[in-house]
Amino acid sequence: MAAINRPTTATTLAFHQTSSITTSDNEDHSFSGILFPIKCTTSLPLESLNITSFSVRGSLGPMTIWKTKHPLDSTSDLNANAEHWVKIYEKTHPPSRITLQKLTLSTPITLKPNQIFGVYIHSSQPGDTALIYDNYCGRGPIYTDDYLTMSSGHAHVSNRPFGKTSMWGWGSPWRNGRCFVGSLDYGVLYKLWNPWVYRDYGLRFRDVTTKLFILQRRTCIWATLPDEVIMYILNMCTYDWFNDTVGEIEGERGRKREAVVQRNSSADMRMQAEYYGEESEEEVEEEDEEYVPSDEESGGGGGGGGPQQGQQGQQQGQQGTTITLEDLIAFLNNPAARGHPLYAALAAQFPQYVQDEDEDDSDDEFVEAETGMTQVMEDLLPTAYEEVASDDDDDDEGDEAMPPPPPPVPPSVQRQDSTLRIEEEQMAMMEGDAGGDDDDDDDDDDDDDDE
Repeated sequence: MAAINRPTTATTLAFHQTSSITTSDNEDHSFSGILFPIKCTTSLPLESLNITSFSVRGSLGPMTIWKTKHPLDSTSDLNANAEHWVKIYEKTHPPSRITLQKLTLSTPITLKPNQIFGVYIHSSQPGDTALIYDNYCGRGPIYTDDYLTMSSGHAHVSNRPFGKTSMWGWGSPWRNGRCFVGSLDYGVLYKLWNPWVYRDYGLRFRDVTTKLFILQRRTCIWATLPDEVIMYILNMCTYDWFNDTVGEIEGERGRKREAVVQRNSSADMRMQAEYYGEESEEEVEEEDEEYVPSDEESGGGGGGGGPQQGQQGQQQGQQGTTITLEDLIAFLNNPAARGHPLYAALAAQFPQYVQDEDEDDSDDEFVEAETGMTQVMEDLLPTAYEEVASDDDDDDEGDEAMPPPPPPVPPSVQRQDSTLRIEEEQMAMMEGDAGGDDDDDDDDDDDDDDE
């Protein structure tokens, strides 16, 4: 009698299989509620999918869960009117901002294959931190597996369930392109084999079934079993008893699973920031490479490479660049250099080499020193020389512009003790000549005073 009255679904087990899914969590937003669709998408001989709990995080408080009264036609067919929904959960929870808090349903949400139901999770907690959810700018589902597909939905910014005004008192309380953050638990019940569900099973299962009934002939010992007993044995076998896989069954049905695109706006912004950040670094590196001086220009000190290479190059540059006495005299007596910040310090330290502006000295030594002035300024103060010269030209035209900020002092000038070391013999010789020039300068000044 039991072989004739075969069950169609399990009667002793709550579920054939249980599973839990967890969505991505970027913590893009938090507010009062999230509304989204869930679809039972499977090619397996499934009787029903039953959602038993949801897990969420946030300030929580008075929590309610709602589902649509009837299945939806599509994942975009979501209605925000309370008359289309039924409350299935209500309880107050303490804040749980870091870990997920489970909301267990007393009555599971049951979905048949290819059915779509809407789910609405809401908190009446005042403020905007009750429930965490994410942005979503993709077109695919936010999650899919062998049994269900979860799509994006709408966020609710009102602390009243299905409230039609936002917390600010104006504007729509719904935000499109939002997705559920958290996890859910579900269990599945498979169909038990019967002749009318024969085609819902995989190729191997159907092949075994066909061969068992082919053996029902008088010459085979298998014929001693009645057909009802064979059906009862097959009724107790699950869909994968003969090693049929989900992929093979879906391929036979011609079903192509939709790829999950777990993309959201915050993730896109981070990706763009990382992309453009790397691009900008590359541009900076290219610019650095453009302005790295050659070994000849830097005196052997390369500016590229790592920190150790840069220090070695700087030391080489300091050792390779020196200031001669002629360079010092030419610098102190060049009108274009009088506005440079180093000029006052050097003129105070070496006043004997500074000539008056009104004095027209055509000494051969000074003329010879002045011929090397351009090279000296290019080697020691290239940027400063150009800025000071341009400012002097502007001053000649009558513009009283503020002098530019002082450029960085070259390392060669910073080390005055080493670079301005002058041999005692040259100092003694030049001091004598400079002393005579100073006497002449004093006489000229006296004559000018008399006049």
